[in-house]
Amino acid sequence: MLRIKEEWLSMANEKSVFLRDAEFARRMAKKYSIITSEGSIKNAISKWRKEMSLG
Repeated sequence: MLRIKEEWLSMANEKSVFLRDAEFARRMAKKYSIITSEGSIKNAISKWRKEMSLG
């Protein structure tokens, strides 16, 4: 999940290529076959977004 977080942070910082959470989760689930649930990625995105707003 660390690699997915790194990709999400990179995408979030670029803003020009910002995907919706569902689209990002779908792409990551395909890219990293060990992740079987798009929902777990979307939940993690919510957590990361909160971390960013607090930090």
